[in-house]
Amino acid sequence: MDTTYQPSTLNQLSAKGGKWYVFVTKPTELQSRPKEQVRRSTGTTDEKLAKHKQHQITQNIYAEFDKALNRDPFIELVKPHWDDEKYENSIENFIKKYGKVEACMRVWMVSSAEKKLINSLFDYLNYKEALEFREFITPKDDPYPDHIKIPKLETLVSWPPKTVPLFVDQGSFEEWHGNGIQMRMR
Repeated sequence: MDTTYQPSTLNQLSAKGGKWYVFVTKPTELQSRPKEQVRRSTGTTDEKLAKHKQHQITQNIYAEFDKALNRDPFIELVKPHWDDEKYENSIENFIKKYGKVEACMRVWMVSSAEKKLINSLFDYLNYKEALEFREFITPKDDPYPDHIKIPKLETLVSWPPKTVPLFVDQGSFEEWHGNGIQMRMR
């Protein structure tokens, strides 16, 4: 089943008082005659305002198409990035069991955080789900002040450490430290 719809067009109809209308061609599965279109008024004669309203009206028309075709646009968006075998579930069953946020997290991990895809996932989340997902994908600031943070970073950058523990018997070195470990420079 094709999941993309024709783009919308914006036309001014003089017969309708000069108001601007959004037109979208129906998917072939919903057409009763060839090239059948859906038309919705923007409610304005101002072209700039009509262009501003066009996207939302188009999205509403697409939602009507989805409903008529029994499509879930969230699943249609996620499906190309979903591996049923890896998650041992179809996307539909995974969402029923774990929810949309968990599915978004999986997609985020496998998509290399592709910004356009990730942002479009938010269109299908309610406010609580969107907050949870945003918290997951947003890097946390290090809570430590600089005088602690900088030495921590230097330690991570200089791994492996400059000294390496050398495990020895007590009697084998004069410089034994009392814990069975002698440090030597690498």
